[in-house]
Amino acid sequence: MSGVDEGGGDLSAVVRELAGVVLGADPLEAVLDLVVSLARETLPGAKDVSVTVGDGDVLTTQHATSEDAVVLDHVQYGNGDGPCVASVREGRPQNVDIEAMTTRWPEFAEAARDRGVARVLSVPLQARGATVGALNLYAANPDAFGPEEETRARLFAHHAAVVVANAAAYASAEARTAQLLEALESRDVIGQAKGIVMVRERCSPEEAFDVLRQVSQRTHRKLRDVAQEVADAAAAERRHR
Repeated sequence: MSGVDEGGGDLSAVVRELAGVVLGADPLEAVLDLVVSLARETLPGAKDVSVTVGDGDVLTTQHATSEDAVVLDHVQYGNGDGPCVASVREGRPQNVDIEAMTTRWPEFAEAARDRGVARVLSVPLQARGATVGALNLYAANPDAFGPEEETRARLFAHHAAVVVANAAAYASAEARTAQLLEALESRDVIGQAKGIVMVRERCSPEEAFDVLRQVSQRTHRKLRDVAQEVADAAAAERRHR
């Protein structure tokens, strides 16, 4: 793939940059920022770029080059239709000018006009046989995104989808790990606090837990925070003996 289209950047170089993304080295937000920045460089007809993530039922804009792109994305999510929504649901690109938008999605077309957008190209992001979102390109020129530009956008989206899917999976795994560690730490500190209450009150584990629970409800604090306070107070008391 030599990949230099007239008016665009070197697609081969862009693909190499995407392939060079190291999972964990940068947060998901930084990866998505790279994707939208490279997309605008690679497809200069796009004045704004956004990345939609989701499976068609729940869609979110994870990153965009402007607030206008975010607003236009959310108009589509609110209406349940539009080029990026159709791209995700149908799994194929939607390349539409303002006239076609007016016919298919009049409310979205009005919002696009208000923001100087006359053409939209939304390309599905597909990885491991599933559509994980869409790359949305907004243009001021109604003649933007001809056949060559659309082919270029498809190639870019093909490589970007793998990076986005892998980065999202990595971020999700990290979040689950953090939640598990937090749950384990909460269990440990609650167990420690129960032991302290059992000794002080000469009560059973169930009764000790009920003491902590009642304090949590009465003070409108999380049970873990109450338990941590009990454990910290006991540790401070031991240090001052």
